[in-house]
Amino acid sequence: MPSMFCLGFLVAIYIFVRVEEVDVAIIEVGTGGQFDGTNVIQRPVVCGITALHLDHQDVLGNTIGEIAWHKAGIFKKGVPAVTTPQSSHCAMEVLMNRANERECPLFVAPPLNESQLGEGLCLGIAGGKQLYNAALAVQLARIWLQDKNGLGLSAKLGKVYQGPLADVADIPELSTSKLSAEMMTGLVNTRLAGRAQIMKKGNVTYYLDGAHTTGSMEQCAEWFQDEATKERSTIHGKVVRALVFSMAKPRQAAPHLQYLKTFKDHVTLNAVLKLHARDFSTLVVDHLSLTYDPAEAKERTAQQVEDWEAILSARSAGQPNVSADQPCVSASLPSTVSALWWASLGKNVSLEALARADLGMDGGELGEGGMEVPDVDAVHVQVLVTGSLVMVGRAIKVLTGE
Repeated sequence: MPSMFCLGFLVAIYIFVRVEEVDVAIIEVGTGGQFDGTNVIQRPVVCGITALHLDHQDVLGNTIGEIAWHKAGIFKKGVPAVTTPQSSHCAMEVLMNRANERECPLFVAPPLNESQLGEGLCLGIAGGKQLYNAALAVQLARIWLQDKNGLGLSAKLGKVYQGPLADVADIPELSTSKLSAEMMTGLVNTRLAGRAQIMKKGNVTYYLDGAHTTGSMEQCAEWFQDEATKERSTIHGKVVRALVFSMAKPRQAAPHLQYLKTFKDHVTLNAVLKLHARDFSTLVVDHLSLTYDPAEAKERTAQQVEDWEAILSARSAGQPNVSADQPCVSASLPSTVSALWWASLGKNVSLEALARADLGMDGGELGEGGMEVPDVDAVHVQVLVTGSLVMVGRAIKVLTGE
């Protein structure tokens, strides 16, 4: 019996090839790469690797080198591979050695700079690190177009695989100096639901990002700080911030929450919620099998609340700018819709009926144990939703009604 991921992948390939007859398919691995089901595609046009972070350590290993080894499992003999510059020299060495073993031409895509997009234009997905992802996307698209037009690998890239690389410094870089108008349009108009996504609902703004590694959480925190500060400068009156956070096992919440504990203007996230996964019971994937233990999920949620409160307590110690008028109320709620309602301080009225129905309440206050929606005086609420792509996807579904 194939795993859920493999089954879904095979169905997708069948649809791509037999039903839709797509011209190009971008295939993302499920976990790692070396033992991933996507390797049934033995002759892709090109392979790409984005920035590597510690993730899925229970499967891939506890070091960035081990993870890089697994990721490089997608390399194929004679098929070009492109990577973003890795922050870890060890990761780059592992990728280079694996490319040598598989006789795979390996290239580096240096990041774009904003001036390449044209005056007044910016990437459709916000965040400084997206300049790296955009550069990788450009190079992958260029190689695919060259292949489709019959130009081959050597005609445009200039350097091809000539034998084993001896040093990371020998990995050739691909130029991104010239972008076509079509590519610039594509980069500017690119959107990815659940990544650096902003949704406004009356006096509430939701900032949604499915960050779930320490690297992506750091980027998420920077993005939220920039965007929320810009919005706040346009609002007259008190603005408060709330965090809706959920992180599935085996990931540990505390290292990720550290990135959210403070911002440049020292504004505390005022209302913090940790969800257990009741409304994800048909979607939660653990080792590619559907599992869900309500008691374990609730216990894990409670631990995340403790982690957050401990982080804030340590943060406020000895900081005179963190005062009693910057409260942080923490709560654990059983579903996404009730959490979004609670974090919105009741200002998103479209959620109230949904939240009450979800909790099976005809009246009374929302929350476990009769917990009330926080009584905070504010004209606007900024809600950051992060920690899990599954939870962010559920939040988008709730907020859009789709």
